[in-house]
Amino acid sequence: MKLYISPPSETDWGFDIDRLIDDLSSAQVPLDLRDLRDKSAGNILEWSESEEGAAEVYILRDGQTVVVDGPIEACARWAVWVRTRVPVRQALVYYDEGYSADGVLSASTAAADIVKLFSTA
Repeated sequence: MKLYISPPSETDWGFDIDRLIDDLSSAQVPLDLRDLRDKSAGNILEWSESEEGAAEVYILRDGQTVVVDGPIEACARWAVWVRTRVPVRQALVYYDEGYSADGVLSASTAAADIVKLFSTA
């Protein structure tokens, strides 16, 4: 599935890509990390885990939208991680590609909450 994470309305907030790269580089799982800021690709940053059942994660060129593509459990885990890299004052929502289900991604959102939402959608 593809899980999208973005602000619910227009904002001047955006990810600090250098800091995000530092955070990902020090992750305890091996990641394939691709900085695409100097490329003409639609994404500015991509990463994926090398293990089976993992997700691929993309930050779109707008610097605000994250797309997580993979099994719902992996998507939910990365969504919760992404929330920890965004200031609490910045509201975030998550939704699927068809917008058949959505929720507020708050600091208290658990991966199980996201999995449950999409299991019943």
